[in-house]
Amino acid sequence: MSSSDAAAIPRYAHGLFEAARRANEISKVGDDLRELAQVLAPSGLKNYLEDPKHGPDVKKQAIEKLAKMFRSRLTVNFLSVLLERSRVGILYGVSTHYTALEHEAGGVLPVEVILRAAPSEELRRKVEASLERLTKRKVNTTFKADPDMLGGVYIRIKNNVIDASVRTRIEELRRALLETNIN
Repeated sequence: MSSSDAAAIPRYAHGLFEAARRANEISKVGDDLRELAQVLAPSGLKNYLEDPKHGPDVKKQAIEKLAKMFRSRLTVNFLSVLLERSRVGILYGVSTHYTALEHEAGGVLPVEVILRAAPSEELRRKVEASLERLTKRKVNTTFKADPDMLGGVYIRIKNNVIDASVRTRIEELRRALLETNIN
């Protein structure tokens, strides 16, 4: 992805989110985007829409045929704008960013939890319940496994980090021992 695409993703997501807010269709557009992002690449639709062999009129007709599957006309219009500006490739990023905006507007807090191994369902539920008690908000938790971790947990809540990893604890202990002046 080019740097101009990376910079465009939040702009497009915010613009679409504001249009959806004004139309009172935030969840409809969000559902449409997530569904479209899931099927775009595997179905070959992304390649078709980006292929210069197919003219703009043919591509617009394809989008209009897809319109039946969308819950909001805003989604069709947005996809047309991406097509006109040769930005279909950023749809997945826009969908991800839009979902984050949707959660934020609904009071849902995005949280990333990194562990050494993938957690069990029971551990996921316990961690989410603890995070909801801690933050006093509903959380949308993404769990990631990092086999390079020695153990413990690393939690990112927006711009805040809770680093309870074993590596950090060992480093803190090492620093404390080095700073200790033994006479």
